[in-house]
Amino acid sequence: MLFSFDHLSTLERKNPLGVLEAFTRAVPDGSGPVLVIKSINADQRPADAEQLRLAVAGRTDVVLLEGFLSPDDRDALVASCDVYVSLHRSEGLGLTMAEAMAWGKPVIATGYSGNLQFMSDENSYLVPWTWGTIPADAAPYPAGGRWAEPDLEAAAALIRQVLDDPQAAAARGRRAAEDIARLHSPQAAGDRVVARLSAVAARRRLASAVPGVGTLARRVRRRLSR
Repeated sequence: MLFSFDHLSTLERKNPLGVLEAFTRAVPDGSGPVLVIKSINADQRPADAEQLRLAVAGRTDVVLLEGFLSPDDRDALVASCDVYVSLHRSEGLGLTMAEAMAWGKPVIATGYSGNLQFMSDENSYLVPWTWGTIPADAAPYPAGGRWAEPDLEAAAALIRQVLDDPQAAAARGRRAAEDIARLHSPQAAGDRVVARLSAVAARRRLASAVPGVGTLARRVRRRLSR
């Protein structure tokens, strides 16, 4: 089981402590499964890094990897895991989740934020959440604002579900890889760009072929925007 994050994205938002807590609830220490927490820029946030080190110190089945890996080693780490977990409180995109899905890995993640652009209940294991309040020490995120608080008990149940039924988890991972390739590959993105440019070119041809069409369209848009 793997979770990877950057300390500069903040401990509070990425929530590795939540991943650790859910894993602890789901997996008795020494029973077999191992959680790997991979981080970078620990030296930039020494207090947070030490907090995480102390949290994992009591577990024999949790491995904390700090520091940068080469692209090949990073990809190998993702490719070798059985499941990827992210109990983030918010995400702009969620690239590490998308990468794990592209490798065909089952992904357990908070059902909130940018990752919902490519994750669903059909291709992932989405964790329910409630609104939480951003604390004062989570800069640069605004204190008092809102972000998700993932349900750790539900996350633990999903971890247990994946471990207890690896065939179903593998099937969901295959669906994830298919969806990423079909909807979010470079080819899929290129097709959308081509379709958009073709639509724009068609409108321009129509506007130039029929006098007054462009002016009329602009008048309609202005009227609708009022």
